[in-house]
Amino acid sequence: MPLGYQHLSLEERYYIEIALKEGTSINQTAKALGRPQGTISKEIQRNKGKRGYRHKQAHESSLMRCLEKVKATKLTPEICAKIKKCLVKEQWSPEQMSGRWKRQENIEIHHKTIYRYIFGNSLSVDVRLVVQIKYT
Repeated sequence: MPLGYQHLSLEERYYIEIALKEGTSINQTAKALGRPQGTISKEIQRNKGKRGYRHKQAHESSLMRCLEKVKATKLTPEICAKIKKCLVKEQWSPEQMSGRWKRQENIEIHHKTIYRYIFGNSLSVDVRLVVQIKYT
């Protein structure tokens, strides 16, 4: 297998389904596909339904998980204004901002990105001093 992670293909999922029906062990299936045993085991557990493992259903579920995954947010002018507001008015820490926005607004931004923005000469000295005193 090449360096880095590759998602299972539809053909590999079909092979897993046939191997399960034939009673082939997960270890043998993994060796035949050239994949780690844990990959096959997780695939089966994640996509096993009431009617067992079905390759087409598993593949569609995998594609849907990829589409629904929250993508990281870039620092836009709107996000920067939101950071300033939350720092000054709400007095939230970067960790609180990151966590709340992820849960409530589907905005995913790492707290370290917020810290980099605060201390990267983008905000006034007063705001940076408050953050430095309160959260570091």
